[in-house]
Parts: sequence; structure tokens; C-alpha cells
Amino acid sequence: MPAEIFSPDDLAERFARLATLTGRSIALGTRDAEAGILLRVLEYGSLVGHRPWPQPGRRTTRAIDPETGREVVVSAQAPQGFVRVQAADFARLLVEQLGRPTNWFHPEAVQALLDTAVHTAATEALERLAARLPEATGRLQNSLAILGE
Repeated sequence: MPAEIFSPDDLAERFARLATLTGRSIALGTRDAEAGILLRVLEYGSLVGHRPWPQPGRRTTRAIDPETGREVVVSAQAPQGFVRVQAADFARLLVEQLGRPTNWFHPEAVQALLDTAVHTAATEALERLAARLPEATGRLQNSLAILGE
């Protein structure tokens, strides 16, 4: 790629346009509200009065919630929170995507990189989350989706 030469005014205009780029948020969630309850139980344990509280079963255990200090019933597969333990991995996915080459002096190229990076990282995070879920009926895995696109 040939080098571009910018005058100070051109460079200032490019920087001003880059400053107007918008960020993008994507949420991972469930399309099915009842499947969302299953994911919430995997993450935080049961709500008081709801299964499997107060009697932990074969796949649950009592633990201390690190955020509140209260005893909760959590999944034995992920007692520290099913999603939280993978948060650093999900962040690495985004950093990898943001590190892809682009022409940083062209706001349109930077915006396209940001949009693609967020979508690709979210898609990969969703696939990794689905692959690591404890298998049961498949309802939760089939309900996982990228929300808010």
C-alpha cells in the first residue's frame, strides 16, 4: 500500500472524524426466558424458594457468593459462576479481533473493523459458552443468541 501524505489540516480533519466513531454493544443472552433462568442458576445459583434451593442435588453445591458473601446453591460444574470464569477469555477474543490490520487513518475502515470485531468476538464467545454448558435437554444451548444487534 503506498504511503499517504496528509497536510496538517487533513490530519486534523481525519482525527476529528475518527473521534466521532461510535462504539457498539452486543449482549449474549437467551431467546427463551425459561432457558434464561437455567443460565442464571448456572451463574449465580438458585433464588431462595426455587429449585434446587434449599436442598442441593447431585449437580449442585452450597457456596459463598463472592459478591454478597451470602450462602447460595450453585452448579457444581461452575461454582464460581459459569460465565464469569470465562470473562477473561471472552475479552481476549475481542482484543484479538481489534488487533486485525486496518487503515487507521480512514474512519470508515476503522468503523468497519470495530463492527466486525465486536460481532466476531461475540459469535465466538457464544459458541464457546454453548460448547461448555452442561448437557441436558439442549434447550439452553438452542436458546443462546446474540441480542441487540
